[in-house]
Amino acid sequence: MSSKRFSVNNRQTLISEERMKLQPAEGIISRMKLSRDDIVADLGCGIGYVTIPLSKEVKHVMALDGQQMMLDDLIARTPEDLKGRITPVLSELPELPFEESSLDKAVMVNVAHEIQNTERMVSEIIRCLKEDGVLTIVDFNKVPLPFGPPFEEKIPLEDMVRLYSPMELTQKNVFDIYYQIDLKNNKNLKK
Repeated sequence: MSSKRFSVNNRQTLISEERMKLQPAEGIISRMKLSRDDIVADLGCGIGYVTIPLSKEVKHVMALDGQQMMLDDLIARTPEDLKGRITPVLSELPELPFEESSLDKAVMVNVAHEIQNTERMVSEIIRCLKEDGVLTIVDFNKVPLPFGPPFEEKIPLEDMVRLYSPMELTQKNVFDIYYQIDLKNNKNLKK
């Protein structure tokens, strides 16, 4: 991960009203084309902004974060009836502690710009996703904003697609402050 990772001290901003208006978790999830049988990894899950509502839509969510305090807050915020559908996983990206072909989908929300070794991240995602599994990346448009990462750390959509090749772009949505792309796994095109 980047030395400029999101600070655990600012974790409550991850569930702020402003974020709920500008980047609603439900919208992100609805565009992911999920199945009730999906096993999904939320990579860089933070305190569960996407993890918790995602767990209502799929079989199971592997909630991965490199900061234990984030996972502690996620566990504390998770309603009792959903706790069996979420597994907190302490791990640093780009390494993924999952079995080969064990995930139907993976999602990274406002995380991809922090990853230093994108080539390793791509290799790990391809390894862990099932054939035709999908990675959803949500990240900031490269425009000046009063929040989010510094301008120079933002990655334009076109560059993000190039970074995550050989995965195939299957869907893109562009909004005022962020974009959401789906990239399909094709194990035959492994790097």
